[in-house]
Amino acid sequence: MLSVKKILGFLYMLAFWSGLLQAETLYTRTYIPGQSMDNKPIVCLAENDKDLLHIGSTGGVFQFDGITYSLIALPDSLQHTDVKQILFSNSGFFIGLNKGNLLFWSKTNGFEHLLKLSATDSKLTIDKDSALWIGTYGDGIARLSKDRQIRRITHINHAMNDYIYRLHFVDNAIWAATDAGIYRIDNRADSLQIKHFTDLPDLIVTAMTLDPEKGLWLGFQQGGFSYFDPQTGHVSNFQHTDERVEMLKFAEGRLWISQSGKKLLSYSTEDDETDVYDFPESVLSGDLQCVLPSKIGGLWVGTEKSLGWTAAHLIRFKSGFTEIQAVLNDH
Repeated sequence: MLSVKKILGFLYMLAFWSGLLQAETLYTRTYIPGQSMDNKPIVCLAENDKDLLHIGSTGGVFQFDGITYSLIALPDSLQHTDVKQILFSNSGFFIGLNKGNLLFWSKTNGFEHLLKLSATDSKLTIDKDSALWIGTYGDGIARLSKDRQIRRITHINHAMNDYIYRLHFVDNAIWAATDAGIYRIDNRADSLQIKHFTDLPDLIVTAMTLDPEKGLWLGFQQGGFSYFDPQTGHVSNFQHTDERVEMLKFAEGRLWISQSGKKLLSYSTEDDETDVYDFPESVLSGDLQCVLPSKIGGLWVGTEKSLGWTAAHLIRFKSGFTEIQAVLNDH
């Protein structure tokens, strides 16, 4: 069992803070990696099947077990690039970099360079054939098959917007959130079938996530988010927000919405109510960069310089080999 002193040595703050719309309080445990990550920024977050947190940063990926950070460094020629997304597979993980490079890492072989696109990687997803789809902001979509064959989908060879914010594989199709609405892409052996949806509150769809019922929630450039039914193509339940929606995630039975700055929203699909939380500088320093539902409960929240774990309900958080209880404070 790890000592309490050792845990506290890596724990800088413990704070309770309240929502602005209702008297809800989140328990937030804050970590400031500092020298443990060589003061590098937190760019993205991902968890593997062993619940180990991976932090995408400049020059590599840090693994964090709740106590210690260990670096998987990028090749020397890519040391100054940011890891924008991490996607796990059975044998390792893919990473998309901010300069258009796509790499694969395995414990056996280290990093393998797969391809370079002319625009930044936006989001990665894998389809039923284990092919990797790469969305970029400005260079459309690339599909990389298991045998490393590349298929490009751009405005040049298909009637599709090239500016991709999010990709999801739903109902045997790829769904893309773009600057011009959303697209459904059916990959057939001999052709691609692409359907364009524009009946939306805002055509610039900056965020998209899958809900437990296999529907899609969309977030918009001008603010607000809505439910989208992939079967019917209908949009419903529009909820207004003041700022652009950066990210949508489901966790703890609620939809979590991050915006520009420090605001984090929590929306109940059952009660149709939204709580708004504003991180004070004393809890998390810097603007929100990424949000990740933890597989063991709670929500990881990353800013440029700090990492927080937030719980809205009674859950147990495994920090290394020590379990720490986090409870909703409903005073």
